[in-house]
Order: sequence, then C-alpha cells, then structure tokens
Amino acid sequence: MELILVRHAQPAWTAPDGTGRNDPGLTELGHAQAKLVAERLGDSEQLPGRGDVDRLLASPAVRAQETVAPIAASLGLEV
Repeated sequence: MELILVRHAQPAWTAPDGTGRNDPGLTELGHAQAKLVAERLGDSEQLPGRGDVDRLLASPAVRAQETVAPIAASLGLEV
C-alpha cells in the first residue's frame, strides 16, 4: 500500500475587508495549485501506478474540499 499526502492549496485566510476567516476557500493561486496537483496525479508518466489509487479522503474544510475536487475529477474517483 502506498499513501500519498497532499496538503491543501493556498487558502484565502483574510477576507477582502481584512478580517480573518475560520474556514476559507482557496485563492485564485490556490485553485491553480490544485489543478496542477490534479494534472500531476492524473499523468501516468509523472506518477506510475496512478491506476492503483482507489480512495480519496479529505477533511470537510472548504480549502481541503476545493483542493481535492480537481484531483477526484482527474482520477475519476469520489471523495
């Protein structure tokens, strides 16, 4: 068994009005980072054996869910 850990992409910790957020979504850069991870994990030349991925687990935090969404789509898996 192989375990691949992916940390959430860049979150928007600060709201536009300067206040902090407890459960932020991703920034534009964060969404781009998540897409790049998804492309990398979905590319069999970059990650041999990717067909062996059979489960995706993620925190319910918004930033984690927004990070895992493109990965799930790329691998054809549900979270």
